[in-house]
Amino acid sequence: MATASAPAAQDADAHPVALAGIRTCFGATCIHDGLDLSVRHGEILALVGASGSGKSVLLREMILLQRPTAGTVWLFGEDAAGLGESDANRLRRRTGIMFQQGALFNALSVVENIAVPLKEQTDLSDAVIRDIAMLKLLLVGLPADAAGKLPSQLSGGMHKRAALARALAMDPDLLVLDEPGTGLDPVGADALDELIRDLHGALGLTVVMTTHDVSTLWRVCDRVAFLAQRRIWAVGTMEQLSDSDDPVLADYFRGPRSQAARGLAWNRG
Repeated sequence: MATASAPAAQDADAHPVALAGIRTCFGATCIHDGLDLSVRHGEILALVGASGSGKSVLLREMILLQRPTAGTVWLFGEDAAGLGESDANRLRRRTGIMFQQGALFNALSVVENIAVPLKEQTDLSDAVIRDIAMLKLLLVGLPADAAGKLPSQLSGGMHKRAALARALAMDPDLLVLDEPGTGLDPVGADALDELIRDLHGALGLTVVMTTHDVSTLWRVCDRVAFLAQRRIWAVGTMEQLSDSDDPVLADYFRGPRSQAARGLAWNRG
């Protein structure tokens, strides 16, 4: 386990995302202040912390959807502060994001939703775009007959998979997941965890996620970054964070739910 330190941001192969001295304020309220974090290539990293600690905001800053008040964001080795909109969009195309509630367009079918990034960001023909969208649909475990359904016709688990397929539409190097398991029952959440881990391995993705589900932290994540007191308090494996004598970490990671999830993770393998 380590406390966060200023990242070696220039090495994009080692650190697809690096943050240094991030300060994020909304009026007089600052939710990040002096925050440093590096995301390693090919890992699954979770951001955790109390509600209101700014996890989702930090995700948006990582992928250049929001600018911090101060500090530096490097995405794939490039300093976001020096980028024009065209170059920023070039880097955004290398990322895929699955929003907390899915954010599917209600008036579009599943396959049309998946195709949205391809229509906006490429010059491919409609036929090729549909073929790619169908491939992504199947990749996330949806049946082919789900393609023509509207989001309102999907179960919760299918809705999440459709949103994940859209996040993968552009073959991203970096996949960002904001509370992917929210609203799912335990069986559905476990299935989504397994899918994320399988896709990570098969596609060689770097994954950054937020989650409140301690089972997901134990089963899926390589490292966990804990936000407290407006910065990254500590980064490490779940074992390292859970076994720490730091009272702030102990309060969060040694509760009954976390310990029960730890036992289940060990029993599963």
